[in-house]
Amino acid sequence: MISKPLLSALAGLRTITRIVTNQGIEMTTKISGTFMGSLALATAALSFMLCTAARATPACTQWSPPPLTEAEQLQQQVTWGPWRSYEERFVRLDTAQAPTPTYHVLMKRKPGPVDTTRPVVLLLHGVPEFARSWETWIDLIGEHYDVVAVDFKGFGESSRPLEIKAYDVFRSTGEIHDVVSCLGYRKVIPVGHDWGGAVAWLYSIFYPMKTQAVVVLSTPHPYTYFRELAKPDSEQRQRSIYIDLVRQNTPEATAQFHALMEPQIQALLQPYYAGSRAARLFDTNMKTDWHWDRMLSLYRAMAYPPSPWLYPDRANLVMKTVLKVRAPALAFYGQDDPLFAIESWRDVESFVPNLDFQVLPGQGHFINHSAPELPRKALAFIQQHAP
Repeated sequence: MISKPLLSALAGLRTITRIVTNQGIEMTTKISGTFMGSLALATAALSFMLCTAARATPACTQWSPPPLTEAEQLQQQVTWGPWRSYEERFVRLDTAQAPTPTYHVLMKRKPGPVDTTRPVVLLLHGVPEFARSWETWIDLIGEHYDVVAVDFKGFGESSRPLEIKAYDVFRSTGEIHDVVSCLGYRKVIPVGHDWGGAVAWLYSIFYPMKTQAVVVLSTPHPYTYFRELAKPDSEQRQRSIYIDLVRQNTPEATAQFHALMEPQIQALLQPYYAGSRAARLFDTNMKTDWHWDRMLSLYRAMAYPPSPWLYPDRANLVMKTVLKVRAPALAFYGQDDPLFAIESWRDVESFVPNLDFQVLPGQGHFINHSAPELPRKALAFIQQHAP
């Protein structure tokens, strides 16, 4: 039972969060310097953690889609190629923030009630993929643990709100947490790639008591990434020019974005989306400009470009404490990743002290598919920390 004084304090912190997450951080930083800006950001993060920790299990509604008929299954296989079948759920969160989100998830687990004593492995995809991108991982890890793969908002079969603010990464992280809670799980091992990697880091930061371990593919820790992104002449800023193009949102910038990302899309398709399997990804996420707009809203909702005042080269104690990942972590980085620079991993151990960081020679960005040894390495790591 939460006391009224604590609830009042949390309400006050919520108010601080609203102020800080608007222009307050920038204003405070410019007036008072790096420490005050960091303190403001830290206050916002602490508020988020306290408010979500104090909140009861969120109100939600969940249902399973009707099973496909044999004719529908055959038609899907002809159109999209062979795909594995998993238990599917839709989870609608009854939140105070409009619009009410609905998330689509794939599950592999033992029949019967959820075992709350065991952690669930939460698979979080990147751009431009979806929950079904984890098929290989679901099959392997699902033999040992309950697995939940989520479609982010704007992707797969989850809802696609029009409002940019609905795609805020902090809001999305909180909603993903609520989805997992609605499904009945108390302990979580987030595993994420690309944008899903960012959410995996944030989940482990904001929910340290629920995170038993964390596995991240490609994506640096939020602080070290934004530190490099805040430098106009950094290698990371050059590799992130696609974000500038997305945020410009003009026909010319959009054409440049697609031309820039075409080699990455081609690299993604083989071998996982070989043959007609690519049609499922295309039809689900990329068929029209409207589909692209929903996906790319993730980047338009970012606080970008980040302020160098907030992310100095030498992080202060406040930032190192608040943005610390306390769970054991395993991270993989492709040495030839064209989207994330190795400099964005510098000093990551200051924020993730219990980290096994592995650089993969000859690998690019989509190591979730191109490095077939990773699912087994991830499973061994998970078994070590959640036997």
